[in-house]
Amino acid sequence: KELHGEQAKGSELSRLTRGKFRFLYLKKAKRRTEKENQHINDVFKANEHFLKLELIKERMITFFDETNAVTAKTVFEEIGDWIWQSGFQHLMKWYFRLKIMQVCGYLNSRYITTCNQVVAQKR
Repeated sequence: KELHGEQAKGSELSRLTRGKFRFLYLKKAKRRTEKENQHINDVFKANEHFLKLELIKERMITFFDETNAVTAKTVFEEIGDWIWQSGFQHLMKWYFRLKIMQVCGYLNSRYITTCNQVVAQKR
């Protein structure tokens, strides 16, 4: 939302990232059509911040697919590093809150075993 707000109204990049295109950025990359991928790649060429956010989003999706606490923690820390390196202030605050929730036990790895059993049953 912040990146969208930074675009000059009426600019080409603003047109490419708003309106009917705004939900493309929430969609998983593997679920996009060829036309949608071409559109989003044009945006990435015009503004590298959108590309960085896309990489963070896609990596966050993989976080939820991890099968054990060790690899999940590694991915989580990697995401934090990418957020800090990119300088996204709002994401830094969000990541800090997630870290607090993890330390307090709300994002506890004790649920991983249960989740893995459910995933294994679905396969």
